[in-house]
Parts: sequence; C-alpha cells; structure tokens
Amino acid sequence: MLCYHCMREKGDAEICPHCHAQGSVELQPHQIAPGTVIGNRYTLGNVIGEGGFGITYIALENTLGITVAIKEYYPFGYCNRNTTVSNTVAVTSDDKQEYFEKGRSRFLQEAKTLARFQEAPGVVNVIDFLEENNTAYIVMEYLDGITLRDYLKQYGTLAPEQAVGMLLPAMRALVKIHSAGVIHRDISPDNIMVLRDGTLKLMDFGAARVYDNADNRSMSIMLKQGYAPAEQYRRNGEQGPWTDVYGMCATIYRAITGITPVDSIDRVYQDILQPPSQCGVNISPAMENTLMYGMAVHKENRCPDMPTLIGMFEQALRGELVPVVGAVFMRDDRTMDPNQTVAADAYHTRYQQNDPRVSQGYQRPPEQNYRPPMQQYPPQQYPAQQPQPVPKKRSYAPIIAGLLVFIAVLSVVITLVAIITRNNNNDSSSVIAEETVQLLKMPDLTGMTEEEAKNTLKNINPAVDTICIEKETEIQSAGKVFNQVPGKNAEISSDTKITLYVAKAPETEKPEPKTEAKKEDPSPAPAPSSTTYYSTARNYVEMHASPSGGSEQLGKLWRGDDVKLIERTSSKWYRVSDGKVTGYVSTSYLSADPSDIPPTTDPICVNEGIDDGFLALRSSASENSSKLAEIPCGASMTFLGTYEDHGYVNDGYHVRWAKVRYNGKEGYVYDYYVHDPYD
Repeated sequence: MLCYHCMREKGDAEICPHCHAQGSVELQPHQIAPGTVIGNRYTLGNVIGEGGFGITYIALENTLGITVAIKEYYPFGYCNRNTTVSNTVAVTSDDKQEYFEKGRSRFLQEAKTLARFQEAPGVVNVIDFLEENNTAYIVMEYLDGITLRDYLKQYGTLAPEQAVGMLLPAMRALVKIHSAGVIHRDISPDNIMVLRDGTLKLMDFGAARVYDNADNRSMSIMLKQGYAPAEQYRRNGEQGPWTDVYGMCATIYRAITGITPVDSIDRVYQDILQPPSQCGVNISPAMENTLMYGMAVHKENRCPDMPTLIGMFEQALRGELVPVVGAVFMRDDRTMDPNQTVAADAYHTRYQQNDPRVSQGYQRPPEQNYRPPMQQYPPQQYPAQQPQPVPKKRSYAPIIAGLLVFIAVLSVVITLVAIITRNNNNDSSSVIAEETVQLLKMPDLTGMTEEEAKNTLKNINPAVDTICIEKETEIQSAGKVFNQVPGKNAEISSDTKITLYVAKAPETEKPEPKTEAKKEDPSPAPAPSSTTYYSTARNYVEMHASPSGGSEQLGKLWRGDDVKLIERTSSKWYRVSDGKVTGYVSTSYLSADPSDIPPTTDPICVNEGIDDGFLALRSSASENSSKLAEIPCGASMTFLGTYEDHGYVNDGYHVRWAKVRYNGKEGYVYDYYVHDPYD
C-alpha cells in the first residue's frame, strides 16, 4: 500500500515508516483523489501546492518507480470541477473558453520548451507532459527540500557571496531558457527550492511566457510584490530577460538583508530602496553595485540580461573591479560619473590606482552596448607620431613682465577691500554663519516604536519631516520600525525627508468555508490559550497553514516541543502556537501529558557506502574535535535526542550533528550519514 504523503510503500502500517505521516489529508472537491492514475503511467498522491495557474501533486511514475511532481493546468476563475462526479475540468462560461484554451496551449508549449533543458543545473527538470481530463499536465522531478523563503525564516540571512554562489547555476540555466524566448516572470524565494545537499533549484514556471513574438506587449499581469519589476505592473509593459534579472536580484536582496524589497511601483517617482550596506550587510562595493544595477526601477537603466549579470557577479566574487554603467548603480533619483570604478577593498583600490587605463583617463567608448565585465579588452595600438618641423622660437618676455605687474597691483587692491569690509561689516559673518545648513548624523531607529522614533528625531532636529509607512514583515514585531531611509549614520538636515517603515501585524487569516460537520465529530469551542500540548513525534511533526496535510508548511515541532492550544479545529487537527508561529498540527502527534513524549533513545544505523568505510564519533559537534571511535557502516547506535544545527556551511552543504551513544561512548556524528530519525 502506498503512502500518499511520500509515495513509498508502507504496507498495512497506520503510520508511514518513511515519512511518519498518518492517515489521509482533507481533499477539496476540485482536487483529484490520491491513487488516481493519469496517462496510464502516473499515480497521483497528495496535493503539495496550489496557485493561480494550477495544482501540483506528488506522484509515482509506475514504470521506474520514481517519485515525481505533476502540475495540472487549472486556472482559477476560468474552470471548475467536482471530482466526486468526474475528474474532467469544465470551463465556467463560454466567454472564458478562448482564454482557457489559449492558456492550455501555452502551458504545453512552454513545457516542451523547458523539457529541452533537462538536466540543466539550477532549474527543475521537466520529464514529461500530457493532456487528459480536458486539461494538461507537466511532469517534473520531485525536489526534496524546503523553499528558500522557509529556509530564510528558519536559518536567517545568507552572506552575499554565499547567496550569489548558490544562485549562479539557476542564472546560467536562465541564459539557455531566455535564448529559447521564454521568461520565468515569477522569480522569488517562494519559487526557489533549497535541496538537502545545499544546492538551489528554480521551479514553478506557471507564470512563464514567450517574449520574442508579437504578443510581447500584451502579456497578462503576473507579479509578486517586492520581486516584480515596474514593467510587470503595466499591462503593456515590455517584458524580457531584464524582468527575470530584477526578480533574481530582488531575491538575493531578501536573502542577504532579511528585508523584502520595496515594491518597484513605489520606487518609480522616488527611489527609497536602501542598498544592503545601509541595512547592516557586510558587502563589497562591487557586489552591491552589481545587485543594485539589477534592481534599477526602469528597464532602460537595468542590467539587460543574465550573461551580463553573471559576468558582473563572477567578477565581484573574484574581488575584481566592477565598472559603473551610467547612473544605474545608484538609486534612480541620483547621478554618478559613468566612468567611475569601484574596488572591492583597499587592495583593489591600490590596483585601480595603478591601472594604466585609470591613470591615463581611460573611458569606455561612447554609444556602445555594455559588455560583460569578464570580457577582456586587448590593449589598443596607436601608430607612432611623425616628427614635425620645429617652428622658430618667439620671445614672450615682455608679455610675462606685464602680467606680473598687473597681478601685483590686483593683489594689493583685493587686500585693502577685504580689510575695509571686515571693519565696517562686523555682523556679516554672523549672518552667514546663521544661514549655514547644519548636518547631523541619522540615528539607528530600528526596533523603536513609531512614537519613540519620532521623538528621537525631534530631539535631534525639531524641524525634520517624517513619513511613516506600515508594511507586513517577518523581521520585526508589529508597531516597531524595521527599516529607515536615509540609513544609519547618513547625513541629514532639516530639509531631509525621512521615511520610517513600521511593522504591521499580519492580516487575520480568512476562515475556510465550513462544511456541515459530522455528528460524531463536532467542532468544540476554542480552548483557553493556556492549555499546553507536547509533540509526541519520534522526530518531528510539520505545522501547516490550514488543517490539511497538503497546505503550506510553516515549520516543524520537534519531539517534546511544547505549544499553546489555540483551537480544537476537529478531531484530526489542532490550531496551536509555539510562540513564533501559529498553525495547524495533526492531533496524532500532540498530547497534553508530557509522559507521552517517546523516549529519546531511538536506534539509528550508519549508512552503507561511506568512502572511508566508517563514521567518526567526535567528542563535540566539530570536525576538529577528537575522534572517540570509528563506527563501521551498518553498525547500530543510540540517538540521544539532541543535535547541533550549523545550517548550510562547507561549500553549501547542510551540517547537522546528532548526539549518539556507541559502545558506551557518547559523542557526535554527522546526521547526513545515518538512517532514522532524520532520513
């Protein structure tokens, strides 16, 4: 019997021995039931995602027995289905039939295009596509990991070099995809998956469109606030590779700053996006300039394509100079010398000063398209100048003597005027002094309430003009400042307009449509928030955004974690809070009695096939600690229920140490090389 959570055999067990899932998820009427076979080849499992263009299922390819993900074309608002009657999709009205059919045709055409780039690193592989149930399906590889959005929530920000390095494979894959005339249009942390080995893959091409045809200027509006460039807000906005450049750079901005970028449409008239360095990020000028170039508001000022962006990022990663192109590296309301060059550190500043192109006033030839900075320009060879006849010398002595006399007389006159003016106008200097604009340092207001921040600014300069904007954010509690423009230590005066971004409490989730409850399963009234429950999972249980195993995963409750009960939604799901996140957890893994927490002495085994033939037992969670023992492949040990998580380090690999007991010795091993409870 298949487990429809992980699509592996679980036999007659009530709880899956592989993913520890129990029971079935609540199925919506428009979702195809698990166990359904499509294309005479794929067995569908549970829903793992749902968006405006379709539904994604986990599935099993029956011939090879591999797990895949299948996306069904299901544009909400244009079609409907009741799977209790039939799996066939019906268009809601005749006037929507044409849109539905054109969309389905594009869906399949773009799937065929993406299938040409199978095995391209950095992008989810398209394996197959088919038509059935009056709709279309794309079969893709199943990605085992979490979204970049969830990863950043759990582990915090990334270093700029790490973020760029991890996303470079996706950028290179986009070069090939763009060359085929397809753009993604929805690049964001939601659509990038962090795999178990630390690599990243771009997924969900549901919003992708062909751009190199006559319909370029009539694309439908598809955007994600913070990550969509200004042209996507306009129905006739010209979209192309530069559109994905913006989304990629905005994603990197979020990954390194922890702040969702200001919406591009809010930057059109006054660019209030702060560079990462003003948000406290340790970033080289070369890296920051490249990132801001890719996030220019207007496409005319933005990095035009992925090859250029990749070249500039690679140059910045090597610590080399990055030329500033026009004014595009600065915010759009500023200007910059188009020939200015920025060095990543003091060493490269010295290199720049010694560069003969700089010392000789090197300038990029005007009216030429900018080339990727990795490209080397050969030294120019100029023909030697021919000797010219030497003209007869002319004596300039009388002219020089006359000039010297004139300068001497002028100096005496200026000195006398200055003395007279100083003696007769003693008040002038004081008037000038009073008119001098006083520059002050902008304080750090993040973490303050709106009132505290305003009072702090008034104490510095009562005439300062302050604007407060409320925005939802995950990095600061409601009512407190999480961003400011200008940034900390910037020079301000009474004429400076200051914008404070204040965290806004997230909107209350809309309740799902209620169905008539079964008599044997009434929904009791909400329980007091003081009721404490404990996670009884052997390893962890997932917290979901709604009472459905196929809904968005908000986090994990590890064995023994305590939560506050908010509401008994049903006999299968409780709404709980761990103090940071509120979500739904299966009642099978919750208990009010702490004695129900399973013991922390689970047996685990070393994986077969380790290169050295053994796994080192370390005295602490570090490769540099002493080796207590060598545990051979296949050997059993006792998991002691604790671990130290070091996140994604060591060239992008996830490092987590499990505490174990082996032959009477307690120490730490890499959990990557053991089965259960993590695998």
